[in-house]
Amino acid sequence: MRLPKILFRSTIKLLSLLVMVALLISLLAMWIPPHVVPFLGVFSLALPIFLLLNLLFLIYFAFRKKTYAWWLLAVTLLAMPSFHNWVSFGNKGVTISGEDHFTVMTYNVRMFNVYEWIDAPDVPQSQLNLILQHNPDILGIQEYYKYSQTPNISYPYSFVHLNNQKQTFGQAIYSRFPIVDKGVVNFDQTEGFNNSFIYADIKVRGNIIRVINVHLASFYFDVKDFYRLREADNSDDFQLKVKNLSNQLFKGFRRRSKQLETLAEFIEVSPHSVILMGDMNDAPASYTHKKLRKTLEDSFVEIGSGTGRTYVEQLMPLRIDWVLYDAKFLKPTNFIVVGKDKPLSDHFPVLVTFRLN
Repeated sequence: MRLPKILFRSTIKLLSLLVMVALLISLLAMWIPPHVVPFLGVFSLALPIFLLLNLLFLIYFAFRKKTYAWWLLAVTLLAMPSFHNWVSFGNKGVTISGEDHFTVMTYNVRMFNVYEWIDAPDVPQSQLNLILQHNPDILGIQEYYKYSQTPNISYPYSFVHLNNQKQTFGQAIYSRFPIVDKGVVNFDQTEGFNNSFIYADIKVRGNIIRVINVHLASFYFDVKDFYRLREADNSDDFQLKVKNLSNQLFKGFRRRSKQLETLAEFIEVSPHSVILMGDMNDAPASYTHKKLRKTLEDSFVEIGSGTGRTYVEQLMPLRIDWVLYDAKFLKPTNFIVVGKDKPLSDHFPVLVTFRLN
């Protein structure tokens, strides 16, 4: 065998081994809190990429009838349940209306476009029109902002909590059903931006459901920051940009992980069945997702299809807006991501239909 062929095959096997290890680490990251080992969160974000590459290597070595392919197959099968959190095939929701059904929507409105990120006329009114078009029974809004163009969201019952010093920024829950109790829970282990979540106990046809609206800590950067890496003037500038970007990533992982402890504990002691909705700012196969699914189910995994992408930026199809629920009392019958034809925020709203068990 010629030397170039030996080098080629050895390189392919080495690359496949590195990808297989990276895929295993991305699975391990679902079990280790990011505030303990922050860099593992990056592997969670890349799980679909590692799995796809692993599949390509599996096909290559299976075609060559190498026993090494069995190792690749084993890791692939191990990763498939987690990949199902990213991509769901075959599920088909059925829109049903009736006394035992109701709909919920979660929507990060990005402060109703107060800083004109979207260059379009009257974005707040368009967001309101989108909400009215789908007419959810219960609506949770993240990044609510109170200013002159804030739309009049008219519901019989509501809970708006503004948590900054200027009393302009916060979260909101709207309901067609009576709100019998409500409250704010602070994330004691973190400070500053997005440092609380809200809940409302809502009486839905004789059953009290605790609806929690949360906006977990973000990464504090925009997808465009990745593109700016290409604008680095030299290697030192590039290294500095990568370092700053990594610091922001790790900061978000650590902060969100600590917030998650407060949120998970609050859910576990809830006296009522729970619907958790909001902007989780994390991958659907992550420590955040794994932790919350100890007590709740994911409506997308149960009834959604495709990627369920809710983050508008096109870098990769991220589903970071979730609607989780208590499976003992609720069953989702339909899941859709709405408004994808015309983005009005950096998030698409999610609409889920539930049936009372």
